[in-house]
Amino acid sequence: MYRGMVYTVGSSVLWGFLPLYLKALSPIPTLEILAHRVIWAFMSAAIVLIYRHEWRWVVATLRCPKTLAVLGASSALIGINWLLYIWAVSTNSIVESSLGYFIAPLVSMLFGAIFLKEKLEARQKIAIIIAAGGVIYISLSVGAIPWIGLILAIAFAGYAILKKVTSLDVISGLALEMMVLTIPAVIYLGYLGGSGRGSVSDSDLITGLELGGVGVLTAILLLLYTAGVRQLPLATSGILQYLTPSFQFFIGVFLFHESLTGHRLFGFSLIWLALLVYLSNAIWQKE
Repeated sequence: MYRGMVYTVGSSVLWGFLPLYLKALSPIPTLEILAHRVIWAFMSAAIVLIYRHEWRWVVATLRCPKTLAVLGASSALIGINWLLYIWAVSTNSIVESSLGYFIAPLVSMLFGAIFLKEKLEARQKIAIIIAAGGVIYISLSVGAIPWIGLILAIAFAGYAILKKVTSLDVISGLALEMMVLTIPAVIYLGYLGGSGRGSVSDSDLITGLELGGVGVLTAILLLLYTAGVRQLPLATSGILQYLTPSFQFFIGVFLFHESLTGHRLFGFSLIWLALLVYLSNAIWQKE
């Protein structure tokens, strides 16, 4: 259990500090960063699968039309999530993006009830209502819907639902999803290189390594997180998953001095209250 705690906390904290990495790359166009992240994540996952001798099983999976349809949808959702998150960091919207990852588990519960007919407990319903109240309050107080956080939450929750209906493990699923996205990513980078608009040149090895590092880091952290949560109780892993948006929130406020008005803070407080209700339900069920 100690090792599981180290893996889960370590990966969650590093995910939380990802905005610092992406911020350093912000002069590079968002689509170009995404393309490199996809390609290098695919290569990293492929190396792991080759090491495990699991490629034959992956090839067999590709022969199933239903699995291919799910993979296409999950690839699109994770692509949207990554693209918007990278853009949010580059445009000083880290606090709002953290909102998305705070409410994503609650949106997942709602989607589970709607699409998978899962039964919601009373505390879960209360948590969803309180979180919705927080989002509505933020929208009314600032005069605009926090669309970045909402799209991130919906895309991530939809992705989680699709992962739940497939039998693929994390690294196999990542490899196949990145395989789908790698085709347009390679075409796009080829276009940039051919037109002389790419950020990476033959003589600029450092920038290339920095861009590739985003994809490699993504694969490594997913492996660490998955290895960790498998060794921990559900209630514990559920609490630890909020380390990531918490670090993102504090980085946005204290390092990059993003706006946090009293109204916005009150809206976040409602969402944090919803999370406490949600987690108390998970702990109560565990007991």
